[in-house]
Amino acid sequence: MQISTWWALLTACLVISFTPGAGAINTMSNALNAGFRRAIWGVLGQQAALMIQLLVVAAGLGVVIAKSPNAFAVIRYLGAAYLVYLGIRQFFRRPDLSDESVAALAGES
Repeated sequence: MQISTWWALLTACLVISFTPGAGAINTMSNALNAGFRRAIWGVLGQQAALMIQLLVVAAGLGVVIAKSPNAFAVIRYLGAAYLVYLGIRQFFRRPDLSDESVAALAGES
């Protein structure tokens, strides 16, 4: 791989990492519901996922998936189904309003 391609890939990763999106919403939700100390693990997980994606693309698997419409469709629909599942689960989740959880969240400010 040429050095210009590596620089383009690194630039794209930095732009993705610093722009708001689903990861920012997830981080804000975690911080509001569980506090900063719990939310930082979500941030670290998102960055680890970005690094895994970077390695997959750098290994050339991105080209293979892009050339195979069936593989791309399977991955796309599995990802969409997982997001729908997470959304439904979050929608029906009951908030924890116990005295202990409220006090723990108030102490993390």
